[in-house]
Amino acid sequence: MPAALVQMEHHAPFYAVEIKIYFAALELHPPSAYVMFTVMIIILAQTNVKTVKRY
Repeated sequence: MPAALVQMEHHAPFYAVEIKIYFAALELHPPSAYVMFTVMIIILAQTNVKTVKRY
């Protein structure tokens, strides 16, 4: 498991489920999993930016 994902799982446990779904999908159909993961990262980044701006 890449270190970045371990860190993300550590800081945000509620994303752990999505990470596990991603790894399950990666075994079944890698290309779609990469797309899913990229979208998830973009959503996470946008959410983090909005949270930072709010405070």
